Amino acid sequence: MGFKRMVDGEGEPVKIDAATEYIDKRSTEESRAVTNSLVEYMVLPEAFKREMCKGFDHNAVAAILRAAGHLRTDGQRFTNRVRLPGMGKVAVYHFKPSIFTTEGDD
Repeated sequence: MGFKRMVDGEGEPVKIDAATEYIDKRSTEESRAVTNSLVEYMVLPEAFKREMCKGFDHNAVAAILRAAGHLRTDGQRFTNRVRLPGMGKVAVYHFKPSIFTTEGDD
């Protein structure tokens, strides 16, 4: 449905190469950055509408997510333009890592 990437606490992408994804246990600055990172997701618009929001109004879902602070947007639209591998710069629904840390009401 889309892509994911690791980000630090400020939401900046963590730069790692493929070889360091499986971190050895050395305490280097890079390995600490990777182990302390969070994951954000970029979902393609059609997948968001047809799969993730199946049975719901996708605009209403996106509005709720944006109001809760879980969606990075360009300000006017619910999407954000990011550069993706093999696709260039495209519009995506850009989910912040906070979406997985919100506690619901019991």
